[in-house]
Amino acid sequence: MRKYRFYYPNQLVVGKTYLLDEVNNHQILKVLRLKPENEIWLFNNTNFEFKALIQKINKDGITVIVNEKISNNKESNCKIYLAQAIAKGQKMDYIIQKAVELGVTCIIPLISARTIVDIAAKKIPARIEHWKKIIIGACCQCGRNVLPTMHIPITFQEWVIQNQNITQIILDPNSNHSITKVTANNYINLFVGPEGGFSKDELTWAKQRNCLSVSLGSRILRTETASVVAITALQLQFGDLS
Repeated sequence: MRKYRFYYPNQLVVGKTYLLDEVNNHQILKVLRLKPENEIWLFNNTNFEFKALIQKINKDGITVIVNEKISNNKESNCKIYLAQAIAKGQKMDYIIQKAVELGVTCIIPLISARTIVDIAAKKIPARIEHWKKIIIGACCQCGRNVLPTMHIPITFQEWVIQNQNITQIILDPNSNHSITKVTANNYINLFVGPEGGFSKDELTWAKQRNCLSVSLGSRILRTETASVVAITALQLQFGDLS
């Protein structure tokens, strides 16, 4: 039986009723065509899931009652912070979606020397909200109950400097170090460059600040591919992929 999961941003208590928001209403009514007495599952950014029953559907919205609270921790012990140079359009959406499915803790949109996407300051809040919706959708699909954090865009240099106390890994196709040979603790900053990669100056500057440059093999990967491969490799070594 399919499990219908929806994000609810507030506290949930067994035995109480709740009115769902317009986003969930659309999904329930127009996409899934669920009806009263259908079972759904809610999650609210905790390590719990809540089994609920649709009570009524009317002009005010969809009312559900929470019947059960279940502990269900899907978070990896490996806390990966994906510092991803902002990619064009749907590429960035894809990277965020797959990063969530693979268990990253935080996503940081980076502005680097070769970043070709220029987001006007006034458009940043809307872009962040768009990315957060992708995160929620990916969590609904993959079963995660805690939303990864979506950071505001920041420059490459700023993020390196702010995180020098944890393992920092930067992808470099010319590196002689394999990502499979990395030694790391449970907190990893993973830097992935834009379509044209990080510049030589950026790589040199990062290495001088103890960033470890690593390669994903002999082939040059697209930025959206590199992110998925690198996260997978780290989760296999230090996280919960097996």
